[in-house]
Amino acid sequence: MSAIQALRVILIAATPVVELRGAIPYARALGFSPMVAFFLALIGNTLPVPAILLLIRPISKKLQETRFGRSFLSWFTERNARNSKAIRRYGLLGLLLFVALPIPSTGAWTGSMIAGLVGLPFFESLVAIFLGTACAGVLVTLITELGLTCFQVRSAERCMIMPTIALNQVFIGLVQAAAILLGVRLVVVLADRSLKKALLLKRMDQGRRNTLLSLAQSLVRYVVYFFAAILIIKGFYPQFDASPLLAGAGILGLAAGLGAQALIKDIIAGFFINLEDQLRVGDYVQLNDSAEGFVEEVGLRSTSLREWSGKKIYIANSEIRIVRNWNRQELRATVTAAFPFDCDPAQIRALLEQVCEQITSQYPDDLLKDAAGQFVEPPHILGVTDILIDERGGRFAITARTKPDSVWKVERAMRELIWAKAREQHIALAYPYRKVEQIQGAK
Repeated sequence: MSAIQALRVILIAATPVVELRGAIPYARALGFSPMVAFFLALIGNTLPVPAILLLIRPISKKLQETRFGRSFLSWFTERNARNSKAIRRYGLLGLLLFVALPIPSTGAWTGSMIAGLVGLPFFESLVAIFLGTACAGVLVTLITELGLTCFQVRSAERCMIMPTIALNQVFIGLVQAAAILLGVRLVVVLADRSLKKALLLKRMDQGRRNTLLSLAQSLVRYVVYFFAAILIIKGFYPQFDASPLLAGAGILGLAAGLGAQALIKDIIAGFFINLEDQLRVGDYVQLNDSAEGFVEEVGLRSTSLREWSGKKIYIANSEIRIVRNWNRQELRATVTAAFPFDCDPAQIRALLEQVCEQITSQYPDDLLKDAAGQFVEPPHILGVTDILIDERGGRFAITARTKPDSVWKVERAMRELIWAKAREQHIALAYPYRKVEQIQGAK
């Protein structure tokens, strides 16, 4: 155990993402005692915290001046939106608990950046992060010792955890993995930006552009993550031969033989869904007569919808059999209203004509027009569509052709106007009633 080895432990603990959750196992593998490993990792993990707290706000302002900086800050803000909200709500206690949880999405680096961007006091934040890091170190130490108790090979003379050569390779692998992860993020951001620019050059509507962008981003991520995983494995195990894996990745038949038939089926179905333009991001659709909502993402394997209530639904592309799309050029708004039999049909028609005229004058931009600017099918009376079997009266209907995103707006306006005009002209709307007759002399 030398000073160089101790310095390595401190540097690993100071590295983003890895932090002490990687440094403590590495230090124990080098042969440091649990207490020494804990304090070395705590020192290394806390080392960059003051600088982050002091400099994150000025650095973020500088990053806002560059496209890559804005993309990174946007990604960081979206990724940690829930954590930032919790830290704002609970203050320093929330920050301490956030840092104390030793998982990849938490830690001293992320906690310091959130605290600096949120504007928490410097000294109090430093103390909270230090205490949270210490708690995380205790948890990682306990887990590491439990693992060593279960798996290390003991002998009467010595306790060998792993050879020195293997330890050096682990250190190199950790550094390479951190660099690869940062490179993956950079490649994904640059690819997203390039795809957006490329699609802007194409003449297509926004919904189609968003759909193709979502599909292309999904494909890029699959490819980048696949090769990044191979590089990380080679960093820890240089003898790993990726040639068979790369050859197998290009053979769909091999993938099917290994049990990926469902995955390939989803990908092929997603390809034809996009090729036939059945749905786009932003469309309101109903799938398989059950799931209904706005399309949020059309990926290689699945499609996601957002229900009106806010719930998100994921459906495998191969499971999509029936697509009802409310966003294809035009829709027809149709509203019915029932009137009692004792009302004059001519009077009812006059009332509904007024409703149609008012809808036409108030919502001209929501009604469908042809190339000459004329209404394709303005609001009009369809006629008596039903004689109600419960003897309430007759049902009249009015209809109009509207733009896809305006059908519900026009229907709501029609219903409200029918109600208001009926009250204004003292014309009753039909409703169920029961007639009771009393017979003279009956007991």
